[in-house]
Amino acid sequence: MLDAVDPGDELLLAELEALRPVRERTKVPVPEVDFVDRSHEVCDADYFFMTHVDADNLNTVSDTLAKAESDAYAEGLGAITRELNTIVGAAFGSLTGPGDSTWRAAFLRMVEELLGDGERRGVVLPHGYDVIRDAAAAHADSLDEVTEPRFVEWDLWPGNCMVRDGRIVAIIDHERAFYGDPLMEFGFAGSESSAYGDATAFTRGYGRRPFTAAERTRRRLYNLHLALVQIIETNFRAHTNTEQYEWACAQLRETVALLGRYAGDCSSTPHAHTAQEPFGTRTTSCHHLRVGSSDEQQRDGGPVPPACEGKRSGPAGTARPKRGGRPPPTRSYTRRRPEFPGEVSFPPRPPLPARGGNESAEGDV
Repeated sequence: MLDAVDPGDELLLAELEALRPVRERTKVPVPEVDFVDRSHEVCDADYFFMTHVDADNLNTVSDTLAKAESDAYAEGLGAITRELNTIVGAAFGSLTGPGDSTWRAAFLRMVEELLGDGERRGVVLPHGYDVIRDAAAAHADSLDEVTEPRFVEWDLWPGNCMVRDGRIVAIIDHERAFYGDPLMEFGFAGSESSAYGDATAFTRGYGRRPFTAAERTRRRLYNLHLALVQIIETNFRAHTNTEQYEWACAQLRETVALLGRYAGDCSSTPHAHTAQEPFGTRTTSCHHLRVGSSDEQQRDGGPVPPACEGKRSGPAGTARPKRGGRPPPTRSYTRRRPEFPGEVSFPPRPPLPARGGNESAEGDV
């Protein structure tokens, strides 16, 4: 376990703490950590060096891929996610502890911390904060089915996947991992909201059976949490372009409706934000807010939604290419995921047409 640190170093140490069990207990390909310095003698911060990965970012090349290629990579991400989920922790919550004894307590704490951040910063949600609290509490009994803390990568989307010659050769950015319910992995988000993409290939690669009613409810709770992250982080990142905020508000409204809570619209009065004013801090309609440019999002690490310049978001990463809205996938898969010795291999990529102008588990996790 890593020592307690100041908040500024928490993400760095969370990344290191996540990489340790991944390297020790799985065959998932991750960069090697070459050097760690926490002395603050060279600079006034903790830092570390990792091995360079000579590969392309899957998000960057996604718009050049045929559907069969994209599906193959999604299956690979599903297989890798399943491998990561075989890691068992001592408690639910943060990898660095202390954690909670139940998943219900850990998840509700995560939601409450998000809502507390939003309230302190005056972030406007399309529903009242107590409506969100009530929606989570009303379905919290579904969380009690989760009794074993599993490693959840959470931020595993194409932007955190490095590929080369048709293979996933590295998974990066592990600082948001925690111990919880594997169904909270981002790859399953599309199973309850097509706005997050088609989860069919990912779920097939994972080898997941169809969801039960309780599992579908849990996944909706996780989409609720995801939408809150995507709304509230826009204030902390001081976005002045508002498309992400609008898009995430729409996902929150959809999820609250699916959970059977109030689905009314917020105020219809538009408001223009200045360059000095982070959006989402006045009583205004999320219908009239527009999401940030891809350049801005790539720079600050924030996600870009589907409607934004042909791109959409991962859980907390940079933009990924637009695939268009698709109906929720059918989830009836029995095929086991393949083994992979450090890399996931796929058939050689076919030539692209001329263009104009990332220990096998038995059963279910």
